[in-house]
Amino acid sequence: MQAKDILYLKLRYSFESSTGSSYMEGFDCYTQYAIDVYGCDSADIDEDTKEVLIGKARVSLFYLGYLINNGLLLEDLLSNSSSDACGYVGDFIMDRKTGELKPEFDELLAENGNFNVLYINDIVLFPEYRGYGYGKFIIKDILCRFDGTVGLVLAIVYPLQLDTSSMQPAMQYHRMDQDLEYSSFKLYGYFLDLGFEQVERTNYFYINPCKVNEKLNAIDLEQLFDEEYYGNILKQ
Repeated sequence: MQAKDILYLKLRYSFESSTGSSYMEGFDCYTQYAIDVYGCDSADIDEDTKEVLIGKARVSLFYLGYLINNGLLLEDLLSNSSSDACGYVGDFIMDRKTGELKPEFDELLAENGNFNVLYINDIVLFPEYRGYGYGKFIIKDILCRFDGTVGLVLAIVYPLQLDTSSMQPAMQYHRMDQDLEYSSFKLYGYFLDLGFEQVERTNYFYINPCKVNEKLNAIDLEQLFDEEYYGNILKQ
């Protein structure tokens, strides 16, 4: 199925958990969701509907309120020795010297009355489905799904084509711009246009979900049905 035939996106969320004697081995502190993104040729999901996998995403939900309420240390979960989402989120919102939340994020979460934090690990579209604006619909769907569940949404923004750990020939990252400064500038602008706020002089971006976000609200999930929208995209 070609991009021009897609009129509807379907996101399938899944997660894994495990049992164990340690709270770190269970699901009380953090859950990672894998998201498969499908493009469909109809919003009427039935046996005649055609669908194709167009990309994948991952998000992590951190239950920091559970840690705090049970007298557990944030550092145990958000260790700076971790090279995964836990370490990245810790670097983002923690003061590593004190082991506490940075004051600005502590105040924000307390004001929202919710210490759960959602981290957008990554969003990847397959080469033939890039450039059609699907990314903004995926991000809005994610934020809608977790609306009311979290007090803060985080993203660490870095061009995937320059991430050596993501070098897969089939993804054709070599065809994308290889200049770090220019690629980062474009990507930062993309997230700012979605209503994210940037921590000054960093690639850290966040959204306060309890704050009115006019830019995000302006994204119309029904726009995929708009032939004029697609026509303008295809002309670019």
